[in-house]
Amino acid sequence: MPFTCRGFLIRDFLQTAGLLPPDRSTSELYGQVKAELAGIGRLIPDNDIWIAATARQFDLPLVTRDGHFAAVPSLTTLDW
Repeated sequence: MPFTCRGFLIRDFLQTAGLLPPDRSTSELYGQVKAELAGIGRLIPDNDIWIAATARQFDLPLVTRDGHFAAVPSLTTLDW
């Protein structure tokens, strides 16, 4: 698919999707999630910890195919 077509698809998608930019609360939850995972010996990639922290911050389920998110306490995941 040419780049210009993808650009239009992304732009159309962003018209219907909300963005959840990280803030101080997200940073605090990031630290909490990382500490919880370290405590149970199940660290996951840092970028995924940011994703999990954002989902927890807004009390949203996380739709994913990555099984390692199941290790995150108090995170609801939905299989995609």
